[in-house]
Amino acid sequence: MKRILLNAIFLIVYFLLSYCSLYSISIYPYSYKVIEKQNKGSQYIIFQKESEINYLLQDPSSGCPEQIHSWSGLEKSNSISTIISDGITLSSFICDSLLCILKSQSDGYFCYVLKPNLKIISKIRLDYDAVFSFKSNIKWAKESGDCCLYLLFDRTLFYIDIKSGAEAEILEKNVVDFLPLQNKKSYVYLTGSDFAVDMYLSQKSGEEKFLARLLFSGEAMLKKAGNHFAVLTSISNEDLTVIEIIDKDKGIISLSDIAAKPHFVQIDDQDPALKIFFLSKSDEEYCLNILNLKDINNAGNWIQTETPKDLVEPLCIKLIDEDIFLFFRNGIITINKKGKIESVDYIAIAEIMSQDFTPFYSENLLLLSSSAGSILLQKESNNFWFLNRFYEQLGKILIPLILLIIILIIHQLYKHQKRLLNAVLNLPTTGICLVLDKQNKLINANQKAKELLNIGDNIPFNRAVDYYCAAPHLEPLKDLCRKANMLRSSFNQRVSLIQDEEAMEWYCNVTSLSSFFGKYRGFVLTGIDLTEELERKRINNWAQFAHELQTNLSVLRLNSEMLQLEESEDNLERKKRIIKQIKIVTNKVRDIVHVGRSDKLEVQKTSPAEIIEELKNEFDLSIYENLEFQFQIVHFFFDCDKQKLTRALRNAVENSIRAIKNVKRKGIITFKSWEDGRFAHFAIQDNGEGMSDETQKKILRPYFTEYKKQGGAGIGTMIMQRVMEMHGGRLSISSELDKGTETVFSLPLKQ
Repeated sequence: MKRILLNAIFLIVYFLLSYCSLYSISIYPYSYKVIEKQNKGSQYIIFQKESEINYLLQDPSSGCPEQIHSWSGLEKSNSISTIISDGITLSSFICDSLLCILKSQSDGYFCYVLKPNLKIISKIRLDYDAVFSFKSNIKWAKESGDCCLYLLFDRTLFYIDIKSGAEAEILEKNVVDFLPLQNKKSYVYLTGSDFAVDMYLSQKSGEEKFLARLLFSGEAMLKKAGNHFAVLTSISNEDLTVIEIIDKDKGIISLSDIAAKPHFVQIDDQDPALKIFFLSKSDEEYCLNILNLKDINNAGNWIQTETPKDLVEPLCIKLIDEDIFLFFRNGIITINKKGKIESVDYIAIAEIMSQDFTPFYSENLLLLSSSAGSILLQKESNNFWFLNRFYEQLGKILIPLILLIIILIIHQLYKHQKRLLNAVLNLPTTGICLVLDKQNKLINANQKAKELLNIGDNIPFNRAVDYYCAAPHLEPLKDLCRKANMLRSSFNQRVSLIQDEEAMEWYCNVTSLSSFFGKYRGFVLTGIDLTEELERKRINNWAQFAHELQTNLSVLRLNSEMLQLEESEDNLERKKRIIKQIKIVTNKVRDIVHVGRSDKLEVQKTSPAEIIEELKNEFDLSIYENLEFQFQIVHFFFDCDKQKLTRALRNAVENSIRAIKNVKRKGIITFKSWEDGRFAHFAIQDNGEGMSDETQKKILRPYFTEYKKQGGAGIGTMIMQRVMEMHGGRLSISSELDKGTETVFSLPLKQ
């Protein structure tokens, strides 16, 4: 047993180690695999249902102009290209499926708009006379629902209709940042000096509304925050971001600060609680903090997720779809909004792209694009991530796990016999079951054994078996227990117990118990009551004898019917009684012959009156002194086998007659019948000696009888039960000592 368990555990551990080694150590649900890298310029991708559209603005090489490429799908086999030879590209942007390029040319600044086939559909002039500095801020934004763009170019905000080709419209000057709204030509913008900025709301009608004045020094970012606006400002070279929430009607409604730079802060504008995500650093470890705006000063309510220590120099964080992406120089982490890490991938981002890059995301593709290059990634599920995580940390838990397994093996082996004993004790088909130790003390017993030894709930175990077998009739069982502890081996033996002048035969089995190390601990004694089986054999012998008697009874009846007597009323009455008694004896013999047989029903429609009349004719009241029959019959029709039902009722009447013989008062047997719409009910009620509670518990047990001395065999109740089973009915017996017994037969009205 021990060797089998140890071998099984070894094989399981070996299989896990071998299986996990076939896979890379992917310990998170997802990972991003690099499909393609390129360091030739800016790449854009538009995700559509049919296929992706790609653009690539390739950096000019020495003496060669800038090239523009376009293709559909992920493969470049169908790539086409073109050249806009004049000028320098300052910035580019994707609007729907169109590519917008901002170029500085000799005669001014222009926005070129190209279709996927690289045909130029418009060339739009920007009214800008100053000399552009490459350090100046350029920001694009698409207007909702139209092919119109906002362009912040060197603090000048332009409005461009990319399909009309008309000159770009100047909306505002000296703009620090802006945010388009849903309505056409409706936007919010910041304007001012290096020390303070004003925030305005501009609407389509041309009306402007002052919202707030904000302190400004260094960097400012304008974001949507639910039904409000958020301005993130910071001081150069300081890891501090001030978040100001502005309501368009109330002005500034909240002012808070976070220990992180603005590009390490994201706001979920779809969350009513204004969920904030920011990356912080402490003790050379980076941590993503997730919080609601109202909890910004209560760090105890923040969700904090530490990032792997081998990811260094964070570039930015971005909220994409439902995940927060943390971009480091050497990798990418995705974390869900509950703070659980979804993926960790080691990718050399900084080697290919500049710090200012744009992500393009679909369900399973991610493109990171910058002016220096781009990386295309594919999202994959790690089906065995949890197993791999376990494998990665196996070294930390392997030794405790082995120790735990050893302890469990010892525990299971130690408890094995106890579990087996409990299972045997609780088996409903088990007879008596006793568990004794080597000192012959009773440790445990099942319910049947408790009943045999008369052990109640108030009697404890762990006493010598002699204490429980003090009754004289249990002496053979006590001797058997002594013998078992002397032999200390397994054996079988039959034991006879006589209780209340009733002999019981038990077939007992003794099984010795050993400890984990083979030391003798005691034994289990089980016993099966053979009394019922022996009684069944005795009844079978009677049945064989009764079968032979039927022939003799038939001859007696035939001769009685042919008997010629002097014609007188007394002689005729005696002859009728003799024939009737022979018939009754014949029926009793048939009861013995047919007990336990699965006879088929011969169903016919009848009434209670017919049944009771036939039953009444089977009894001759003249031979019973001081006995009276009473009848409470309700008339109705029902289906049954008349002969079998009469046989069952006759046995109930005979039991009542036997019970009345032992009382001095006048005996009354009442026949009742009634129906309730579903069942027909017959009751045989007497005022005889009744039964005790203990007898009532045993009365329906096969072959049980209290009248063995008077020749009772216990088959009458069996016949009553069998007839009710065949009819799909039920039998119930209620009794009260010294008051009488009522036997009720209930069977369906229709068979």
